[in-house]
Amino acid sequence: MGTVVKSAHRTGKYTATVLTKGLVLQESGAAAGYVTPFAKQWTHSWGRPSRNASKDGDRQIQPFQNGAAALEGGKTRFVTPAFRDVAPSRVFFLEIQDLFAANVTKGWGSGSSRTFQPNSNNLRDAMIVFIYRAMGAPTYTAPRTSPFRDVAPSFVFYKELCWAFEQGIARGWGSGTNRTFRPLEPVKRDAVAAFLYRAAGEPAAKASGADRFVDVPRSHIFAKEIGWLATTGISRGWDDGTFRPNAYIKRDQMATFVMRWMKHTGRA
Repeated sequence: MGTVVKSAHRTGKYTATVLTKGLVLQESGAAAGYVTPFAKQWTHSWGRPSRNASKDGDRQIQPFQNGAAALEGGKTRFVTPAFRDVAPSRVFFLEIQDLFAANVTKGWGSGSSRTFQPNSNNLRDAMIVFIYRAMGAPTYTAPRTSPFRDVAPSFVFYKELCWAFEQGIARGWGSGTNRTFRPLEPVKRDAVAAFLYRAAGEPAAKASGADRFVDVPRSHIFAKEIGWLATTGISRGWDDGTFRPNAYIKRDQMATFVMRWMKHTGRA
């Protein structure tokens, strides 16, 4: 773990020794060593490292007992959990916490009982709400008559869905008085690509999804949108080269897509 930077000293409940490539921590029992690039920034409030550091794009991340440390843009930050069911060791922990900090997602409950339900399928109405909030929750007065036959004015997210329709982000199925949105259905990954692409202003796409993923044919209705999602780095797909356009997106994946979209469009 390199050479000693700071010799054994008491900090919180630990006796800690800081080295160039790690930490040695001791409480009441035997000492244990941990390899970490965050040794110099570490404080006792972080707790012990719970897993080795990993690379994610241009940033480095490491979970600790009480949160996760991230090195990005030359700066280190430490993020503590906002949700009872999202552990610091979770692969998309930072994106979920950042989405909460940006007031894009609120989860269920409050305080130490707040949950995010990261493994649940993300519903179509919730996807639109996240985009609406990610765009700053613009001032908008919804019409008295719904553009969707299956979205009544009393629906909890009526305003957001009407806004998305008027913005051209959500188009639904059918037309006129027969148009539907299916708000309580899980949203598919290809539809998420379309929503985010439209919300970004439908920029010129440099590649088709068929150029990036083995399971996206050129004939796919959203091939262009999926290609844009890939070229921007918002979606990376799976190691087997697939995008899985017809799969339902999970809430943790959605958080990652939206946070990357916000960064790409200068909103985060």
